[in-house]
Amino acid sequence: MAGAADNPFAPPRPNPFPLPAFPPSYSDSIFAEACERLGVAMHSVPNARNSEPHDGDSACVGYGTCQPVCPSGAKYDATRHIQKAKAAGARVLDRVPVQRLEHGPDGTHVEAAVYATPEGEVHRQTAQRFVIACGGVETPRLLLLSKSNRYPDGLANSSGVVGRYSMDHLFAGTGGRIDRRTRQTHIGFLTSECHQFYDDPTIGTDRGITPSEADRSEMTPLKLEFFNYAGPSPGEMALHGDSWGRRPPRGSS
Repeated sequence: MAGAADNPFAPPRPNPFPLPAFPPSYSDSIFAEACERLGVAMHSVPNARNSEPHDGDSACVGYGTCQPVCPSGAKYDATRHIQKAKAAGARVLDRVPVQRLEHGPDGTHVEAAVYATPEGEVHRQTAQRFVIACGGVETPRLLLLSKSNRYPDGLANSSGVVGRYSMDHLFAGTGGRIDRRTRQTHIGFLTSECHQFYDDPTIGTDRGITPSEADRSEMTPLKLEFFNYAGPSPGEMALHGDSWGRRPPRGSS
């Protein structure tokens, strides 16, 4: 993880980031001029990418293809720890989705995971400890599938709310054009952001973010991100709101 302790709105960290933060992009320096005039504080963005060579992996070399792939290996993904686990003697199985978890006789701990292979074979894997790390959708799904006589509504669901009240990570974006080149083609991630309004009690009163006190009490915290973005791709231009669904002129490609 690369980052810096330059965010005055962030909670304190017990330890510094292991790698230095990425420097602001050129376009961030342009945004910074406007933000300074407006009283908006910009700071660096922690990134799960190597800002310098680390632990045998390359530093970011600016391919700009962070999604979907990092050719240099500077961007973190789970394969790093899978490789370390294998080197330490772990046996890693893929394409074997867990069907349910089974608890012991006293119902206080999980003792086995039942999984299926691509060939349809079902296996029962026991262990002393289990880590359920399936994400925001598959984790509650697995818990709900793990019903038993003791837990008829699924594991860890005595409240009855597992799998309920899920919500998206809301995003609203705006863009514009400036009168200079921004050197955007080689950076595929954010280098600056602002948490100044993340927990601001004045939002919704004079900023026009949300219309009422009731709405403000339930709103998503506001975070400003400054995208390193060269402009719409041909695909995005084709799907622009003004042209969505329109038939192209006859004879056009």
